[in-house]
Amino acid sequence: MSAAAFARNLDSFCAHCLTEGLALNISSHVTRQVGRNSYLVRWASTGAREFRRVNDLDLQEYLDCIRSGDFSLLLMDGGILQVSATFEEDVIVESRFYYIPCPVRFEKSELEVGGELYPLEDFIGELSQDELKERLCIRAPFRFELDPTQAGEGHPLSHVHIGPSSSRIPLALSMCWDTFSRFVFKNFYPTHFPVVSDLLQHPAPYRPATIGDEDKYEIHVSFEVRK
Repeated sequence: MSAAAFARNLDSFCAHCLTEGLALNISSHVTRQVGRNSYLVRWASTGAREFRRVNDLDLQEYLDCIRSGDFSLLLMDGGILQVSATFEEDVIVESRFYYIPCPVRFEKSELEVGGELYPLEDFIGELSQDELKERLCIRAPFRFELDPTQAGEGHPLSHVHIGPSSSRIPLALSMCWDTFSRFVFKNFYPTHFPVVSDLLQHPAPYRPATIGDEDKYEIHVSFEVRK
């Protein structure tokens, strides 16, 4: 799949989620040349800031993500999906698939005002300290990465961060968009999974192994792909 086709696929998926009421907001995805034969696909932020890769997520960073449109998909419960991938000759050579659960409980109906949705970031920002404490729901984000520039001892080529960024659990093979989104919706939004399942390729197409020999003896994540 080319970078342009991947971007169109992401846009189509996000638009479907918005139409079906699974999302509060979505971003379009842009393709940018970053090398002679390299193209980066990522969401188009609406804010002026560049996305900051912080060591560990906090509430302020979560709110900044929403305000600046730093997401591919803002789900109906405030969860965030961020998707970016770098292609070389139609092959993904670097990728980042990030799921950030919303740290504040709310009902979508609380945002509905006069037939429109009140901005989630404003709703959270206007909560009193007592209300915020009552609504806080700390859940660990997770981020699947294929990161050849940092690969080395203690930093597997393909890995998943769960909670703190210092955690890097090896993956037997690199994550793909279809498997990642299927994992998110099937496990964290099971009642809504049938709405998106037909849009996701399963089993995932073949991808080469990325796990190092030493990491094979550690606890790691694996899944089968189409031969």
